[in-house]
Amino acid sequence: MASQERKVSTSVAVTMQRHEFGDTIGACNQKGTRTFNDLMSHESELLRQRPRLLTSYNKIKTFLDQSDTDHKICPDFLSFLRLYGRFLINNFSIYDLKHPAVVVVGRGIYLQPSVLDHSCQPNALQCSIGKTVLIKAIKPIEQKEDVRIAYMSPFDVREKRQLYLAENYFFNCGCPACTDPKVQAERNAMLCSNKDCHFPIPLDDKAGESCRKCGSENASQAVAANAALDRLLAIILQIQQTTAGRQPKDPKQYIELTTAIDQGTTLLYPTNFTLALAHKEAVAMLGASTTENGLDASMESLLKTIVSRRQHIGDYSYQPCFLVVKWLVDKDRDREAMALVSQVAEFFKTVAGETSVFYKAWCSHLSNL
Repeated sequence: MASQERKVSTSVAVTMQRHEFGDTIGACNQKGTRTFNDLMSHESELLRQRPRLLTSYNKIKTFLDQSDTDHKICPDFLSFLRLYGRFLINNFSIYDLKHPAVVVVGRGIYLQPSVLDHSCQPNALQCSIGKTVLIKAIKPIEQKEDVRIAYMSPFDVREKRQLYLAENYFFNCGCPACTDPKVQAERNAMLCSNKDCHFPIPLDDKAGESCRKCGSENASQAVAANAALDRLLAIILQIQQTTAGRQPKDPKQYIELTTAIDQGTTLLYPTNFTLALAHKEAVAMLGASTTENGLDASMESLLKTIVSRRQHIGDYSYQPCFLVVKWLVDKDRDREAMALVSQVAEFFKTVAGETSVFYKAWCSHLSNL
């Protein structure tokens, strides 16, 4: 049985041992009428995608029968499939905030947050404090129906995000980051041809026109920027395909990627989304680097990734920020380190609260530097 199936099947068995039928109002959430059975299960799509689930069910049926002696919770395979689907699709990660890497230690069902829709440009995020999940706004939200969280890391190429959501949540994402040409052009802005301008120009069909700020001509700049963007995206997708196939890291790919990054840096705006993703892949491929300065190059890439992620996604990722701060301190770049420390601390204080374990863990880890 695959690892993920084994974990979810165990959760199904635990639910049965607790005799949680899932249809009693207030049993799981005393403040609402939503029940476990109200959650989407997508059992038809799951079975088409994972026909081996029937084999897995037959292997553990004896154990399930022992937990559900009166056969009220899971009398047959369809009931098991619905339980499996509801947990698989609606669970939230639970993190150990005291661990230096802030690792996932479990998963749980939270009925109220599970009603929230996805966006690759979320305006809220989930934060686990112990076994409690909080939903915190990271952008202005007019009404609660507009709250959007990310079901997966939105800091990835559109093709990979779309595939992941289709395979794991069974929908095609129609958020602005995936379908709005204007948003995509703004995310992938280029530099003005005037090196003293520093104005971000959305990379759309009007990118070659005169700069709105300084009036410089950008026709050839737009052609070169589009070519650089296409090259970066092609390399990223090729690397991700290699990684998905569990093939060893290729030093040639690393050189090709860093060369494309160097070229892109001269044409694309510093917080260009695709350029940031290229930096992220460069960090992941550090093991393929044979240069003595590989670590420094990786940390520089990680720093650029953190800045771009903050702009496009609206959040900070705990462990990368901690690693970069430590590296900046080691390099005597104290001013940059303190600036990042302050920005991340303010973010964690806003999201989780000044008395939260999350905020205290960040401050505690930094005090040990």
